[in-house]
Amino acid sequence: MTKTVYSKAYNGHDIPCVLQDAGQGKVVIFCHDLCGASTGDNRFFVRAAQALAAKGISSLRFDQFGSGNSDGDFLQSGFYDWVKTICAIAEDYKAHGHAVALMGQGVGAAAAIAAAAEKPFISSVFGCAPRLQLEDFPSPPESPVVEKGQQLQARFWQEAYTARVADKLAALKTPVYVMQCMADEYADERSRKTIAEKAAQHTVESWEGYAQSGWTPEQAQQVIGKSAAFLAQHFPARVQAPQAAVQQSQPQRPAQPQHRPVMQQARPQAEPRLASGAAVSDDVQRKLQQIIEEERGKQKPKKPPFDYKKHMNLTIMTGGLWLPVWIAMSIHHDYRWRKEQRDKEQ
Repeated sequence: MTKTVYSKAYNGHDIPCVLQDAGQGKVVIFCHDLCGASTGDNRFFVRAAQALAAKGISSLRFDQFGSGNSDGDFLQSGFYDWVKTICAIAEDYKAHGHAVALMGQGVGAAAAIAAAAEKPFISSVFGCAPRLQLEDFPSPPESPVVEKGQQLQARFWQEAYTARVADKLAALKTPVYVMQCMADEYADERSRKTIAEKAAQHTVESWEGYAQSGWTPEQAQQVIGKSAAFLAQHFPARVQAPQAAVQQSQPQRPAQPQHRPVMQQARPQAEPRLASGAAVSDDVQRKLQQIIEEERGKQKPKKPPFDYKKHMNLTIMTGGLWLPVWIAMSIHHDYRWRKEQRDKEQ
């Protein structure tokens, strides 16, 4: 498995990414929670990437615009923007021959479900405690809202509401595993009941004693095992070898110079012979020799260079006084060369 850190423009943003490449054309895109980053809570995504790699599955961790190492301000985050970025990354990897699955946590899980509804080629989705917005947010769209010690605009939750993630989950044909965390401080009983009703055709499990994040190492290991097994199960059995890597900003090797074939020195021509090996007649041989000489005659010899630059400098230095001398020497140079060529022809 190889690890590549790169940055690429997705959805109009410069998005930093970490690719754990297992080399088999199957990739899981991790979608972090609100106020989160590509490592996941307590490095959850990092450990999940290692578990997937053991199954021959690649994984991609990235930071949404305004989060982690990405540019922008968290205040400018938007739910639709999150979904579009996930879709753009998934499209990029699909275009390069990968089978793609999604794994999200909290708001990232809700955005992953919405993205899968937009992109039917997604193989499967694993959602850890998806955070749904079941009611409209009455504040003005630009008004600030504090979330885990950071500010974002009210429009984030208004977009999350109008996205109707629960309805998308109900209509989704892509296999989905929803992990309901019974100690989730952000999801009430109504939210959990809505997910259970809307995901009747999917896999929904309730995990007692689990919060939305901040799991113990043992709890995290159980989630990783379940998620890796589910995602691996729904990838295609065979995936064609992926094309060139999708990363953009990696340093590229300079192009190697093309080696041109070296012209070989002309060898004395052997006596022309027929295909059967018999020598050609004297008449034919003379005509062949005549054609060869004519072809050689077409290659005109090159005239030796005349140092125009030197005479131009002299002309400038002398204020133009050297110009007649320059013209006379140039004419004499051409005359001598042509005379030498005539003498050679005679």
